[in-house]
Amino acid sequence: MPVTAYEDVRDAIARMAHGQRGVLTSDIIVALEETGGSSGGRKLVPYTAAALDAFRHALLPWLDDLASSHPAIAGGKSYWAISPAAGVTIERGTPEKLPHIVSFLNRNLAARQFAPVYRESDFPNGRFKGLQPKDFFLAIRDGRIAGTMAVWDQAAYRQTHVERYSSLLTIARPFYNAAACVSPVKRLPDPGARIPYVYLACLATVNDDVSVFRHLLHAVHDAIRGGPWHYAIAGLHERDPRARTLLALRHILAAGRLFVVHYADEAPMLDTVSTRVPYLEAGCL
Repeated sequence: MPVTAYEDVRDAIARMAHGQRGVLTSDIIVALEETGGSSGGRKLVPYTAAALDAFRHALLPWLDDLASSHPAIAGGKSYWAISPAAGVTIERGTPEKLPHIVSFLNRNLAARQFAPVYRESDFPNGRFKGLQPKDFFLAIRDGRIAGTMAVWDQAAYRQTHVERYSSLLTIARPFYNAAACVSPVKRLPDPGARIPYVYLACLATVNDDVSVFRHLLHAVHDAIRGGPWHYAIAGLHERDPRARTLLALRHILAAGRLFVVHYADEAPMLDTVSTRVPYLEAGCL
């Protein structure tokens, strides 16, 4: 791409921000960074996964050289500036917004392998039993939905209980629970008690935008951390560009395998979809 002024590509970047693909690059845009605005106002800078990797490869050698040349900095305080998702606000879902939520899910998850077709009737009495419109967190940019994440509590009909603890954990549990009173960790439930958890459902962002997903994730985390739940369960495929974002929070990694069963004459069709990132909905497994 030739050297050009921002104004020459402003409209193209605006189309990227609204979810249009194949603009300026055939790669998927995974983040949109807003500049500080000190020169000519704030501007959006689109990043592909390859561009972010190149940035990291350039940054890490500099950080290594800085730490080697000035080792004392490792013992002092550090300041990190984390850029928020540009122009994004968080709203809660309502029954009136449900048609727009369903349309957004269908439009932005269509490229996922095995993604379902969402219907308004799925909420709350269909496939997503108990999931209300108010349980949705919506990332809004320029008056449009840019991302969704829902908190799905299935305790009314699906529960996991502690059967018993090992001998070691039985001895350690009182001390662990005492520490939980003065730390962020949650208490270990009594034997026979329910493990309180929720699922993070309907994880969709425009162009798999990592910055919007991070914004949503932290908004949901802040909203539920004071609630009765001990865990939030989310499922993303390992090739999903947003998966690494989950690792920024305290987490327990779990993994599984996806199997595709097909008739012999369907093998050519399978080849056409096997390169797409699979859709996962942990709460529906």
